[in-house]
Amino acid sequence: QHFLKTKTILVPALDPLGRKIQAAYEWQPRKKWAVIELAAASGWTLLKERERNPMRTSTLGTGLLLAHALKKGARKIILGLGGSATNDGGMGIAHALGFRCLDTKGKVLSPSGASLIHIHRIVPPPKLPDVQWELCADVNNPLYGKKGAACTFAPQKGATLAEVAVLDKGLRHLSAQIKKHTGDQLSGIKGMGAAGGAMCFLHAYMKSRIHHGADWMIRLSSMEKSLKSADLLITGEGAIDEQSIDGKLISRLIPLAKAHRVPVVLV
Repeated sequence: QHFLKTKTILVPALDPLGRKIQAAYEWQPRKKWAVIELAAASGWTLLKERERNPMRTSTLGTGLLLAHALKKGARKIILGLGGSATNDGGMGIAHALGFRCLDTKGKVLSPSGASLIHIHRIVPPPKLPDVQWELCADVNNPLYGKKGAACTFAPQKGATLAEVAVLDKGLRHLSAQIKKHTGDQLSGIKGMGAAGGAMCFLHAYMKSRIHHGADWMIRLSSMEKSLKSADLLITGEGAIDEQSIDGKLISRLIPLAKAHRVPVVLV
């Protein structure tokens, strides 16, 4: 808020299981920028541990926030992709923006991880939003495969090993369907596995730009300028593990602090 001079917008939305909630995003009225965090409506912290199941969860709530910002006249949308409870390949986001994914019988599929494998046809809305999309992710994982969204992140979102295999197959299928409809190949793009593949439709159909989230925030907040006069940098995340040094904020801040001879404490 303080460096973009935004105001908070509260919107009726849905949690990852489709329950009504209030979720917020940030709005820059002069530039007409919306800053939206996927976890605000589709985050795993919104669910109890026993409720977490990426076969059932959806990014539809995030899509409602995006749709609200578009209706408000957003010229640029900055979407932070992290902390999701989902592995739906962005089906929920796409659904809220007017896309419909159909099965072999022409029936509209409910957006969820379990539906990915059943997509036979993708029907875009009559008109795509005229807005600049900036997608920010802190991981380099591809969409599918051993280091893909499902294999890497779905187990911590509540998926069993069998479900991980189904979800990975579903993301492969989605990628093939998108390539068939748009000609875009998503499989080789770094970071496409972020938030359960949530950026798939935005990138393939709306030509968004993908950024490293931590680098984006460091630039936006003038963090390096602050470090020059700092005595200590305190940072951290929910769990510090091997993922922390693979592109996440910590892995970007430590070298920056080292360059300015500032010690770091990780929490």
